[in-house]
Amino acid sequence: MGHLTIESLARLVSEAPSPEEQEHLDSCPTCQAELAALEAQTEAVGALPDLRPPPVLARAVLVILMTFVLRRLAGRFQRLLRASLTDARTALGGCTDTRI
Repeated sequence: MGHLTIESLARLVSEAPSPEEQEHLDSCPTCQAELAALEAQTEAVGALPDLRPPPVLARAVLVILMTFVLRRLAGRFQRLLRASLTDARTALGGCTDTRI
């Protein structure tokens, strides 16, 4: 058996190895070291504090995103409205007022 893949080793951080994986780990210092490094890395990341943006920053980001989305929706709505008015003018015999 070749070395365990990084995906297999990452899975083994939280799951028990299969009998074949355990047999390989018992005899392979390279895979043992990789698994130990992944376990240490996972533990270090888990020990990090819960980072949350300040409420002012979170609100500012939300406002920026909402503004962007609303502008895009307004542009699409305006194009749709213009197309609908064009269709209505055609159906009504060619109204000349094109203002929206």
